[in-house]
Amino acid sequence: MKHLNKSLFLVVLSLIIFSCEQNDNQDLKNQTVNLKFETATLNSKNNAKQSSITEIETEIEFVDGLPKLTSNELVEIPVVNSENNETTYAYVLKTEYEQWQSSQNKNNVQQKSGGCDFSIKSGYGFTGRCFEYGHFYTGNNCVTIFVACNINCIGFDDVCPDWNEAFA
Repeated sequence: MKHLNKSLFLVVLSLIIFSCEQNDNQDLKNQTVNLKFETATLNSKNNAKQSSITEIETEIEFVDGLPKLTSNELVEIPVVNSENNETTYAYVLKTEYEQWQSSQNKNNVQQKSGGCDFSIKSGYGFTGRCFEYGHFYTGNNCVTIFVACNINCIGFDDVCPDWNEAFA
């Protein structure tokens, strides 16, 4: 009976060891995702802002173990997550970012006051598990804070791995 228990224990132990070794070297696959961005344009006829949706298809690649969006139409910016005050990164449309940069340079704000103009942009911030749609608030101290929309932004889906997976 003792030999049977020892044999059974060794068989179970060896199965556990061999099953763990097979999954240790998983290949990270690039994923293609579709992102939606809300953009505002100024109507020259009546000076009213019009809102439109821009869709971007991009791949998620892993750089230094972190998921990154690789579209030439996006710009990665550093942000502070409003939920935990940790520094992370986010993506905004390149066209909107360039417009904001040109307004900063045009107003020469950073040289005059040592700061930035207040601005609000929309995009996707990485929260540690998902790319969540939300808004970026840049203060006159040039710090950008990311606030996720959660369920308030209907139609702008977060980009998350499945419930039992992760971007890693």
